Amino acid sequence: MSTIKIDHDVPLPGRINSKYPFAEMKVGDSFVLQKTRVPAVSNWNKLHPKTKFITRKISSNSIRVWRSI
Repeated sequence: MSTIKIDHDVPLPGRINSKYPFAEMKVGDSFVLQKTRVPAVSNWNKLHPKTKFITRKISSNSIRVWRSI
């Protein structure tokens, strides 16, 4: 039986290229997004569990997105 090295904390490849600035944001940064684009935030949160974004409605058709972790 051969010895296989187990690696820890290797991130699962995900969609890094996004038209939104999720990857460049630091905790506390925010931007405004059209309300219809909320699924992009949810998808990013699922693909990148070490980061977390939250949203709040700011008008009838837009939201603000914050990086919280």
